[in-house]
Amino acid sequence: MRAKKSTAEKIEPAIKQALDRESVVLELETEAATGERQRFVRAVLSPLWDDDGAVTGVVGSVHDLSEVRQREQQLQVPDRVLRLDILLRVNAEESRAVGVSGLQSSQWTTSPFGHG
Repeated sequence: MRAKKSTAEKIEPAIKQALDRESVVLELETEAATGERQRFVRAVLSPLWDDDGAVTGVVGSVHDLSEVRQREQQLQVPDRVLRLDILLRVNAEESRAVGVSGLQSSQWTTSPFGHG
């Protein structure tokens, strides 16, 4: 069983990548402090250059996406229900269409009112 990575372990490769002259965007779930819920964040890391063009460090920004993720999850349930409802309605319509088209011409010789 693999242990869960800490936030530092998750972000370390991105810092190394930024130090190698690449900007990095990553989304991750942070570890929660005692009594707090976990947060979803987007971190943007970029190399920091000096006047000679040498990378001297990394500059970054972090945006909390927790509320956005929570709303997305809340919308997934009604979306699944709506998709299931549409699927059931389409299947019911297809079943009726197959039932009507499956009637043979001899079945139409008898009146639906019992008069043949």
